[in-house]
Amino acid sequence: MRYGVIVFDSSHCAILAQKLLQGRCNLLIMPTPREIDASCGISLRFSPQDAASAAAAICALPQVAGCWRLYAIQEDGHPSPLDPSALLSISPAECPPAAANPVASSPENQ
Repeated sequence: MRYGVIVFDSSHCAILAQKLLQGRCNLLIMPTPREIDASCGISLRFSPQDAASAAAAICALPQVAGCWRLYAIQEDGHPSPLDPSALLSISPAECPPAAANPVASSPENQ
């Protein structure tokens, strides 16, 4: 993994999460990579070594529950979904991301 991103379904959730997570873990606000289809163009970037702390921090925010997803951006630039429950060794019910994991697969979406 080159880096990870938290993507959001709405800019409201993205801005709220960024505000609430400020100082809790090392995150950078950035545009959502083109390969990820999401209704919001704002993402929070984290380094590979911060994946577990980023997942724990976003899971701890009931204000944005269900409106985010985690992705690992690979060395070739392609995203792959990250499962926060696997990163944290918890049940999926304890940390529910958004239901869908849309990743663009056709060239016209990139």
